[in-house]
Amino acid sequence: MSLSSILIKDIDWILTQNSRRQILKNYSVYVEENLITEIGNPRVEADFTIDGKGKVLLPGLINCHTHSSMTLLRGYADDMKLHEWLETRIWPLESKLKPEYCYIGTLLACLEMIRFGVTCFNDMYIFVDDIAKAVKESGLRCFLGEVIFDWNLKNKFSYFEKFTKKWLRDDLVTPVVNPHAPYSCSDETLFKLKEISDRYNLLTHMHVSETEKEVKDFQKNKNKTPVEHLDELGILNDRFIGVHCNWLSSKDVEILSRRNSSIVHCPTSCMKLASGRVPPLKNIFEKNIRVGLGTDGCASNNNLDLFEEMKNCSLINKFQERDPTFIPAQKTLDLVTIEPAKILSIDDRIGTIGEGKIADLILVDFKKPHLQPIHTKHTIISNLVYSCKGQDVDTTIVDGKILMKHGKVLTLNEHEVMNQTQSIIQELMNS
Repeated sequence: MSLSSILIKDIDWILTQNSRRQILKNYSVYVEENLITEIGNPRVEADFTIDGKGKVLLPGLINCHTHSSMTLLRGYADDMKLHEWLETRIWPLESKLKPEYCYIGTLLACLEMIRFGVTCFNDMYIFVDDIAKAVKESGLRCFLGEVIFDWNLKNKFSYFEKFTKKWLRDDLVTPVVNPHAPYSCSDETLFKLKEISDRYNLLTHMHVSETEKEVKDFQKNKNKTPVEHLDELGILNDRFIGVHCNWLSSKDVEILSRRNSSIVHCPTSCMKLASGRVPPLKNIFEKNIRVGLGTDGCASNNNLDLFEEMKNCSLINKFQERDPTFIPAQKTLDLVTIEPAKILSIDDRIGTIGEGKIADLILVDFKKPHLQPIHTKHTIISNLVYSCKGQDVDTTIVDGKILMKHGKVLTLNEHEVMNQTQSIIQELMNS
């Protein structure tokens, strides 16, 4: 729904996520075109007015790692070890995917994310032109690139470079270089992808040190860790995003810090696949490495709910560190708002609420039994992290456009998307 102005009126609480982490009470927000132009008590008429009573306004959530089309594989292969899961179930079925399948799978993912207040996501999959088409129809913001393995290289470099040129200056879709992992990409492949990344100043987004097996295999075959290997190749820099990073050594952390690289933590996927441990976040934070949260794909999560991800992040890391004070609620909220905005180099535009910032915003309905009571303003943050569900999101706005208002998605036909999904699943399973 394209708008020229929006007034979000009489909001109970606004979590700005600015440098002072200001929390504002009983304010209104005026959006003109795609920018927040006034926070306070705007005495203006707007094309559309949204009631903010009983609600909390916060920046749209940012999913720093997912595989959107894997909604098609939700529930297909659960309760398995990672490498067995990939090699015997996921990769064989993915080999049968078609562009139209990924288009529909992404529409389903976008529908889910709009409902759960995710306004931006960092995606890695195949048939990315079709994924981009779905993203544009949904109105979401996306960082996207074709996943590259050594065994699927035919025409991949030229395809991705053409994709990059097409979308490089788009407002909502941003190309990203996506080598799958150090164990699935040769040095030659990584060098070629680095050339593309450097040529177009793109982020590089890659699974790294996800399992103990991956790290032990590298140490056995190369006498180094995956991170050490990537560093020696010159792949690590301030545009590098390492995903999972569960099995980092102290030296790995030092290297990533020195290269100013970033990390994405996917706690739910990590627990479900029993990766053995989560990233050493205490050391990572001490070294000032940027961290964002990701859901991973729906085949290993099995949803795209960043509220659930926040809670799981906080709990599993408190448990691992045996420290209930570790990663407090405010820090966890940072990992799905301002921190991933910094990782994706868009913190000048989104990730916080302020005049002049782009209107990527969500309203959460706090008139729910599980979100009450509110003792102080800080209770709101605790309730968001430890009690809130994606289903509590009332309104989702991206780039100044209302994608969902009071629980009704405006950019996609929900029943049509779900019906199309079931139809192609039947076709896929019979192929």
